[in-house]
Amino acid sequence: MSRADPVAEGQGAQSLKPWQRVLPRAARRAGITMATLVCADAALGVAAILALSFHRPSSLLPVRGRDLYLAHALLGLVLTAGALALLGPARRLSRPAWVGALAGVIGIGVAGAGGLLAALQVTRLLGMGLMLIGAVTAAGGYLMPLIDAVPPPGEPSRRAGSSGPGGLDGLDGLDGLGPLSAPPEGGGERGG
Repeated sequence: MSRADPVAEGQGAQSLKPWQRVLPRAARRAGITMATLVCADAALGVAAILALSFHRPSSLLPVRGRDLYLAHALLGLVLTAGALALLGPARRLSRPAWVGALAGVIGIGVAGAGGLLAALQVTRLLGMGLMLIGAVTAAGGYLMPLIDAVPPPGEPSRRAGSSGPGGLDGLDGLDGLGPLSAPPEGGGERGG
Protein backbone atom coordinates (compact mmCIF):
# COMPACT_ATOMS: atom_id res chain seq x y z
CA MET A 1 0.00 0.00 0.00
CA SER A 2 1.20 3.52 -0.66
CA ARG A 3 2.32 5.82 2.09
CA ALA A 4 -0.21 7.84 4.05
CA ASP A 5 -1.91 10.76 2.38
CA PRO A 6 -1.32 13.94 4.46
CA VAL A 7 -4.58 15.49 3.26
CA ALA A 8 -6.58 12.41 4.20
CA GLU A 9 -5.04 12.45 7.69
CA GLY A 10 -6.42 15.93 8.33
CA GLN A 11 -3.15 17.87 8.06
CA GLY A 12 -4.63 19.90 5.21
CA ALA A 13 -3.18 21.08 1.95
CA GLN A 14 -1.17 23.82 3.69
CA SER A 15 1.30 21.27 5.10
CA LEU A 16 2.06 19.85 1.67
CA LYS A 17 5.18 20.88 -0.20
CA PRO A 18 4.50 22.55 -3.59
CA TRP A 19 5.22 19.42 -5.64
CA GLN A 20 2.92 17.34 -3.44
CA ARG A 21 -0.15 19.42 -4.28
CA VAL A 22 -2.19 18.00 -7.11
CA LEU A 23 -3.13 20.46 -9.84
CA PRO A 24 -6.46 19.52 -11.47
CA ARG A 25 -6.21 18.00 -14.93
CA ALA A 26 -8.27 20.80 -16.46
CA ALA A 27 -5.87 23.39 -15.05
CA ARG A 28 -2.86 21.52 -16.43
CA ARG A 29 -4.50 21.25 -19.85
CA ALA A 30 -5.46 24.93 -19.85
CA GLY A 31 -1.90 25.96 -18.96
CA ILE A 32 -0.35 23.76 -21.61
CA THR A 33 -2.90 24.88 -24.22
CA MET A 34 -2.37 28.57 -23.48
CA ALA A 35 1.42 28.21 -23.48
CA THR A 36 1.23 26.35 -26.81
CA LEU A 37 -1.01 29.03 -28.32
CA VAL A 38 1.34 31.77 -27.07
CA CYS A 39 4.26 29.97 -28.74
CA ALA A 40 2.24 29.51 -31.96
CA ASP A 41 1.37 33.21 -31.95
CA ALA A 42 5.03 34.10 -31.39
CA ALA A 43 5.96 31.87 -34.34
CA LEU A 44 3.35 33.64 -36.48
CA GLY A 45 4.85 36.93 -35.34
CA VAL A 46 8.32 35.86 -36.45
CA ALA A 47 6.88 34.74 -39.79
CA ALA A 48 5.16 38.12 -40.11
CA ILE A 49 8.48 39.86 -39.44
CA LEU A 50 10.09 37.86 -42.23
CA ALA A 51 7.20 38.44 -44.64
CA LEU A 52 6.72 42.15 -44.01
CA SER A 53 9.20 44.91 -44.62
CA PHE A 54 10.49 46.56 -41.46
CA HIS A 55 10.48 49.92 -43.26
CA ARG A 56 6.86 49.72 -44.45
CA PRO A 57 4.70 52.78 -43.77
CA SER A 58 2.61 53.02 -40.60
CA SER A 59 -0.71 51.20 -40.86
CA LEU A 60 -2.80 48.77 -38.85
CA LEU A 61 -3.17 46.41 -41.81
CA PRO A 62 -0.23 46.13 -44.20
CA VAL A 63 -0.77 45.52 -47.90
CA ARG A 64 1.81 42.75 -48.29
CA GLY A 65 1.50 39.71 -45.98
CA ARG A 66 -2.02 40.64 -44.92
CA ASP A 67 -3.20 37.07 -44.27
CA LEU A 68 -0.23 36.23 -42.03
CA TYR A 69 -0.56 39.53 -40.19
CA LEU A 70 -4.30 38.96 -39.64
CA ALA A 71 -3.76 35.40 -38.40
CA HIS A 72 -1.18 36.70 -35.91
CA ALA A 73 -3.50 39.48 -34.71
CA LEU A 74 -6.59 37.24 -34.47
CA LEU A 75 -4.72 34.59 -32.51
CA GLY A 76 -3.57 37.37 -30.19
CA LEU A 77 -7.20 38.39 -29.63
CA VAL A 78 -8.19 34.78 -28.94
CA LEU A 79 -5.33 34.53 -26.44
CA THR A 80 -6.49 37.72 -24.73
CA ALA A 81 -10.00 36.35 -24.34
CA GLY A 82 -8.69 33.01 -23.08
CA ALA A 83 -6.33 34.68 -20.61
CA LEU A 84 -9.12 36.79 -19.14
CA ALA A 85 -11.42 33.76 -18.96
CA LEU A 86 -8.82 31.78 -17.00
CA LEU A 87 -8.34 34.39 -14.29
CA GLY A 88 -11.49 33.51 -12.35
CA PRO A 89 -10.99 29.74 -12.17
CA ALA A 90 -7.26 30.15 -11.45
CA ARG A 91 -8.05 32.33 -8.43
CA ARG A 92 -9.85 29.38 -6.83
CA LEU A 93 -6.88 27.06 -7.33
CA SER A 94 -3.45 27.11 -5.74
CA ARG A 95 -1.28 30.21 -5.50
CA PRO A 96 1.08 29.07 -8.33
CA ALA A 97 -1.93 28.64 -10.63
CA TRP A 98 -3.19 32.13 -9.80
CA VAL A 99 0.24 33.74 -10.19
CA GLY A 100 0.79 31.86 -13.46
CA ALA A 101 -2.56 33.00 -14.87
CA LEU A 102 -1.85 36.56 -13.76
CA ALA A 103 1.60 36.46 -15.39
CA GLY A 104 -0.08 35.13 -18.52
CA VAL A 105 -2.56 38.01 -18.63
CA ILE A 106 0.19 40.56 -18.01
CA GLY A 107 2.42 38.99 -20.68
CA ILE A 108 -0.37 38.92 -23.23
CA GLY A 109 -1.23 42.53 -22.38
CA VAL A 110 2.39 43.61 -22.87
CA ALA A 111 2.54 41.70 -26.17
CA GLY A 112 -0.73 43.33 -27.30
CA ALA A 113 0.60 46.78 -26.46
CA GLY A 114 3.72 45.90 -28.42
CA GLY A 115 1.56 44.89 -31.36
CA LEU A 116 -0.14 48.26 -31.37
CA LEU A 117 3.22 50.03 -31.17
CA ALA A 118 4.57 47.93 -34.03
CA ALA A 119 1.91 49.34 -36.34
CA LEU A 120 3.65 52.72 -36.22
CA GLN A 121 6.97 52.84 -38.02
CA VAL A 122 8.73 55.04 -35.44
CA THR A 123 7.96 52.62 -32.58
CA ARG A 124 8.13 49.37 -34.53
CA LEU A 125 11.33 48.03 -32.95
CA LEU A 126 10.08 48.83 -29.44
CA GLY A 127 6.79 47.10 -30.27
CA MET A 128 8.55 43.99 -31.54
CA GLY A 129 10.63 43.84 -28.37
CA LEU A 130 7.56 44.17 -26.17
CA MET A 131 5.81 41.40 -28.12
CA LEU A 132 8.78 39.10 -27.51
CA ILE A 133 8.99 39.93 -23.79
CA GLY A 134 5.23 39.55 -23.41
CA ALA A 135 5.17 36.18 -25.16
CA VAL A 136 8.01 34.79 -23.03
CA THR A 137 6.35 36.09 -19.85
CA ALA A 138 2.96 34.64 -20.79
CA ALA A 139 4.30 31.23 -21.79
CA GLY A 140 6.41 31.04 -18.62
CA GLY A 141 3.42 32.09 -16.54
CA TYR A 142 1.16 29.42 -17.97
CA LEU A 143 3.82 26.75 -17.41
CA MET A 144 4.70 27.97 -13.90
CA PRO A 145 2.20 25.75 -12.01
CA LEU A 146 3.48 22.72 -13.92
CA ILE A 147 7.10 23.55 -13.15
CA ASP A 148 6.23 24.16 -9.50
CA ALA A 149 4.71 20.67 -9.31
CA VAL A 150 8.02 18.94 -10.19
CA PRO A 151 9.79 17.62 -7.09
CA PRO A 152 13.46 18.43 -6.62
CA PRO A 153 15.91 15.54 -7.05
CA GLY A 154 15.79 13.11 -4.17
CA GLU A 155 12.32 14.12 -2.96
CA PRO A 156 9.50 11.59 -3.26
CA SER A 157 6.55 12.68 -5.34
CA ARG A 158 2.89 12.30 -4.44
CA ARG A 159 0.87 10.71 -7.21
CA ALA A 160 -2.48 9.02 -7.02
CA GLY A 161 -2.19 5.28 -7.35
CA SER A 162 1.56 5.06 -6.86
CA SER A 163 2.72 1.93 -5.14
CA GLY A 164 6.28 2.89 -4.33
CA PRO A 165 7.67 5.54 -2.03
CA GLY A 166 8.86 7.62 -4.98
CA GLY A 167 5.62 7.48 -6.96
CA LEU A 168 5.19 6.16 -10.51
CA ASP A 169 5.00 2.57 -9.22
CA GLY A 170 8.41 2.74 -7.56
CA LEU A 171 10.25 3.76 -10.74
CA ASP A 172 10.86 7.34 -9.67
CA GLY A 173 14.53 7.90 -8.83
CA LEU A 174 15.68 4.77 -10.69
CA ASP A 175 13.83 2.47 -8.28
CA GLY A 176 15.91 3.53 -5.29
CA LEU A 177 19.29 3.00 -6.94
CA GLY A 178 20.37 6.46 -5.86
CA PRO A 179 22.52 8.87 -7.85
CA LEU A 180 24.04 7.65 -11.07
CA SER A 181 27.53 8.57 -9.87
CA ALA A 182 27.32 6.37 -6.78
CA PRO A 183 29.10 3.03 -7.16
CA PRO A 184 26.94 -0.06 -6.66
CA GLU A 185 27.31 -2.00 -3.44
CA GLY A 186 29.95 -4.68 -3.62
CA GLY A 187 32.16 -2.68 -6.00
CA GLY A 188 31.05 -4.57 -9.12
CA GLU A 189 29.31 -3.30 -12.21
CA ARG A 190 25.56 -2.98 -12.28
CA GLY A 191 24.05 -5.90 -14.02
CA GLY A 192 20.64 -6.60 -15.40
